[in-house]
Amino acid sequence: YTLSITGLPRRLLSEDHLRQQIEQHMQCKGEVVGVSIAYDLSDPEVQGTIWELCENRIVQCDVEFCVKGKVEGLAEKCFGYGAELATKESLDVAADKKRFQELWDSGKMQGSGHAFVVFKKK
Repeated sequence: YTLSITGLPRRLLSEDHLRQQIEQHMQCKGEVVGVSIAYDLSDPEVQGTIWELCENRIVQCDVEFCVKGKVEGLAEKCFGYGAELATKESLDVAADKKRFQELWDSGKMQGSGHAFVVFKKK
């Protein structure tokens, strides 16, 4: 079961904190499977950075999928693309983590005021 919450403070970014608050308020400790905060991506800089970071992870998955297909003799079924087609920057996970951390630390990353809470049962 999922609960949609609106009207949250935009600076509330900790899913763990929100989960604890919900479990305490609803007296349902251990019943929350997960909490997902919806972020505000209306700032073009934030949106562009998040888009690039997501695209980089897709490229990385495509490359890994292609390599795995070749290793397992499934090259003809390989839908990914080889590492030679990916830019070095798109495969640099450490650099992407740094970019996200900088965005987070800058305070530009904010919540939209919405979150979803998933419970184990009704």
